[in-house]
Amino acid sequence: MFLLFLALNVGYYHQYSKITMATQTTSTKIKETISKIAELQAVKRHYDTTLDELDKVLAKKDSIEDQMIKELEDINKLQELGIKSIFHKVLGNKEEQLEKERQEYLQVTLQHKEVLNSIELLDFEKSVLQKKVSSIDDLTNKLEGLKKQRESEILSRPSNLRNQLILIHNKKDDLKKYEVELKEAFSIGNSTIRSLDTVLGYLKKAKDWGSRDMMTGRRGSGYVKSMKHGAIDRAMNEVSKTKILLHNFSKELSDVGYSNQRLGLQVDNIARFPGIIFDNLISDWIVQNKIKGVLSTVSNLLDDVTLIMQSIQKDTKQGVADLEKIEAEEDRLLEEN
Repeated sequence: MFLLFLALNVGYYHQYSKITMATQTTSTKIKETISKIAELQAVKRHYDTTLDELDKVLAKKDSIEDQMIKELEDINKLQELGIKSIFHKVLGNKEEQLEKERQEYLQVTLQHKEVLNSIELLDFEKSVLQKKVSSIDDLTNKLEGLKKQRESEILSRPSNLRNQLILIHNKKDDLKKYEVELKEAFSIGNSTIRSLDTVLGYLKKAKDWGSRDMMTGRRGSGYVKSMKHGAIDRAMNEVSKTKILLHNFSKELSDVGYSNQRLGLQVDNIARFPGIIFDNLISDWIVQNKIKGVLSTVSNLLDDVTLIMQSIQKDTKQGVADLEKIEAEEDRLLEEN
């Protein structure tokens, strides 16, 4: 009778559990899944620590095995030495030295045994933790599915929760769009900085060669003039590329609401730089001054772009933080019944 009573009660309990699971709200399932993931993430941290410890112990094992080989070689060498050897005269009794080497070898073998035991324990712990950690991805996918289900439930009927969720979605979309635009601006900004650096390099060479040209005068300075002209030509060719990049950069900055009027003004200053150089002392002196002016303009422009890039990085970081905050707010809303 007792067994029959127990069987009936057990059957009723299982049936009740199934009914309870079936009637669980989606928000409750979300809470439970988040809790399980949090627990497994703690396990994951332990797992990562175990892997680090295992790597260190394996490295120690290799070091000890190298030492074992060395100690064994020392023993073999001693055994091969004769009693009348120089070694015997210098170090004393051969048997005493052999005993010392054997003790050292024994000590290393004990260390080796200890490290092998540690490896065995860590390997076992790693395999146990790995099985638990492997379910994190499945739970994460399950959580995403539950969130989508809960979103559909909330959006399917008018309520305050529905209005809040729509507002959150709009904020998330705006932040993600802003993040994409900032990334595009940052990418073009990097290309612009590299191009400006190249222009600066050529202009500095032209300035250096121009200074030598003026010092040497017209006699024997053909090579110097050629190098000066070449550096200026390469600088001007790169400036054409820089102007396009700056134009695109300015456009991207406008998309994210940055002011970039100074960029356009400074590009105009660069464009005024002469493309033809006359080989005489007066024109060389004028060109040298123009090179200095363009150098200053490019250097200032590079500083401006660098400062803007720092602002983009700062805004990108803030955007990530804002998005995480919005997503946390969304999670709390989805967990509400």
